[in-house]
Amino acid sequence: MTTANLVLALRSLCECEVPEITGQGIEESSDRTAIASLVDLGALTHINNAETVLCLGCDVPHSIGVEYAGDGVYRAFCPDSGYQPVLPDTLRRFVVDENWIAGSIATALGLKFVKPSTASTVIRVGRARFGPYACELFVGRRLSEKDRFEDAKRTVAGQIRSAPAIILTSTALDLIPGEAPPRCALIPLDEVLQVSASTISIDEGPVYAALRGTDLRFRSDGIGFVFSPGFRSAVVGDQEYTFTDKQALAVEALYEVRKNGVPRLHQTEIQGAAGTNQRVGQLFAGHPAYGSLIKHDGSGYYWLDL
Repeated sequence: MTTANLVLALRSLCECEVPEITGQGIEESSDRTAIASLVDLGALTHINNAETVLCLGCDVPHSIGVEYAGDGVYRAFCPDSGYQPVLPDTLRRFVVDENWIAGSIATALGLKFVKPSTASTVIRVGRARFGPYACELFVGRRLSEKDRFEDAKRTVAGQIRSAPAIILTSTALDLIPGEAPPRCALIPLDEVLQVSASTISIDEGPVYAALRGTDLRFRSDGIGFVFSPGFRSAVVGDQEYTFTDKQALAVEALYEVRKNGVPRLHQTEIQGAAGTNQRVGQLFAGHPAYGSLIKHDGSGYYWLDL
C-alpha cells in the first residue's frame, strides 16, 4: 500500500458531505485496503452501527433493514431475495477524525496540537517555522461550498495576526469558489501529508513554494513576505521591519535582483543604489534585519534570505 493511496483515500472520504463509511462500504470499495489501514491508524473512528445494509441479492442497489436474530447473529430481509446473513463487522460505522489529520500534521512538525473546543470549518494545526517564516497552518475540507469557504476565510483571518497562513485542503483547488485571504495559500492535502501504515510525515516543499512564491499557483511574490511600495517597511513571516530611506533603497536593490533571478549583489552595487559611501554593515548597524533578512558571505556579497 503506497503513501499516495492512503492519502487519496482519506481525501476522497473528506469530500463526502458526511465523511463516513460502513464496514460493508469498506468491503465493497476499491480502496478497501487503504481505508482499512486508515482505520488501524485512527484516521477513521468507529462511532456506532448501521441499521441498514446494501442488499447483495438484487441487481438494483437498495438498502434493507437489519435485525438481530439472537446469539450474536444478524440478518437482513429483502422482499425480493429473502433473508441475507449480515456479519457484525459490516455494520460498523466509521467517520473521518479531522482532529487526527490536524494532530498528525502537528506531530510531524514537532508542534503541540490543541483540539478545538467548538466545531469549525477549518481546524488550526498550529504555528510552525519554515526557514525564516513563521506560518499558521490549518486543515479544511469541502471548501467547494461557498458558505464553508467564506467561513474558513473568516476563521483564518481572525487567527493569523501578522503571520502568513496555509490551508491544507482535501478540496480540488479548481473547485474552490474564490481567492484565499491576503498572505494565505491553499494547498492540496495530498501534496503535503504523507501517510503509510507505520509512519506519518510532511513534505515541506509545497509549503516553501507558497511562502517563497516559486509556485505559480500563488501570488508571484509569495505569501511569506510583503514589502511596502517604497520598501520603508516589510513583514517576513511574522517579523516586522522598518527602514530609513537609504536602507530602503538598499533593500529594494536586493529585492529587485532576487526577483530577476540574480542570487546576490556586491556591496559596491548596493552603495551605488542607496547613494551612500557607508559599507552595508555600517548602513544596517544594529538593525534586526542585518544577519536575519539581509545575509552576506563575508566577501562583499549580500542577498535577502527569502
